[in-house]
Amino acid sequence: MRGSTTRPRTPTPRTSPTLTPAAADRILDHALVGGARRRRRRHLVTATCSLAAAAVVATGAAVATLPTAPQERDDVATAPAAAPEPTAYDLGSATEVPEGPVVETSRAVAGDAALDATLRALLPAGTVEGLEVHHVESSDPSHMADKTRDGRRLDLTLDGRAVSVTIQRWDGYAAVGIDAEGLDAEDFQSGDLDPQQRAATTAREACGGSYQVFPAIECEQGDGGWYSVARPSQGAASPADAKELLVEFYSEDGYVVRVDSYNSAGEKLGQPLSSATPLDVQQSLALATSARWFTAG
Repeated sequence: MRGSTTRPRTPTPRTSPTLTPAAADRILDHALVGGARRRRRRHLVTATCSLAAAAVVATGAAVATLPTAPQERDDVATAPAAAPEPTAYDLGSATEVPEGPVVETSRAVAGDAALDATLRALLPAGTVEGLEVHHVESSDPSHMADKTRDGRRLDLTLDGRAVSVTIQRWDGYAAVGIDAEGLDAEDFQSGDLDPQQRAATTAREACGGSYQVFPAIECEQGDGGWYSVARPSQGAASPADAKELLVEFYSEDGYVVRVDSYNSAGEKLGQPLSSATPLDVQQSLALATSARWFTAG
C-alpha cells in the first residue's frame, strides 16, 4: 500500500448489505494492526485474511422473460440481469477460525522425508547445510485461532546463504479480505469507511492479492497457476548490498509455494556473502512450481 502525506480526497462511505457496523469496525481494527504480519508481501495490509467475509459471485441472477411470439421490432430491450448477491463468511474471533471459500484439490503435501529429498534434488550445485523441515500454519496468511500445522517450511543454507521453501494454502479464510481498490492509508485511518468484503476464488486473484493489499501485486501466468517475483528491501539497518529474492506460486488448486533466498545467512543476519542470492528467478520458479512437493490426496 502506498499512502500519501496529505489526504487527496474524502471517500464516500459505501454500504455493504452483508456487513453490520460492528463487523465493519472489526475489519478496520484488524486492518490497522495486521500489516506487521505481512512482511513477505512487502505492501501495507489493508485487511488481514484472518477476517472472514467477502463478496463473491452469487449463484443466481434474474433472467428476462422471453415472448412466445416472434417480435416485429428489434428495439425492444430485455431486462438487465440482477446484480450478484455477495456471499458472507463468518468473521471468526480470537478463538474461532473464520470461514472462506474452499478450493478443491486432489493433492496433499508430501511427507517430511520426501520434502527433504525433493529439495536436495532440485537445488543447484553447492554445499547444503542445516536443512530442516518445520510444521507451520496451514494457510498464508494465518489466523490466531488456527492451531493446525499442515503447512511446511524447509530451511537451509546453500554455500552459507539462506534459502527457504514454504508450502501452504491460499484458500479458506486466507482468501478473505476487503475491497480496498482506490483507497490509501489515510482513508483507513480516517475511520470514514464502510468497507465491502471480498474473496479470492482463483489463483490469479490470490496472487495479485487485491483483497489484501494495494496496489495489487503484478503476477505472471505459469503452468497451473500464477506467480510473482519480488526483491524486497532488507531495510535501512541492513547493508546496502543485502539482497533477497522472493518467488511465490499460487496453484489453481489452492496451494501457495514461496521460495525465499538471501545473499547472506538470512534476513538481516550479518554481511552479504556474495553479490547475488543463491537462487536466480528461474531456479526459484522451478522449485516453486515443482509437482514433487505433493502426493495424491
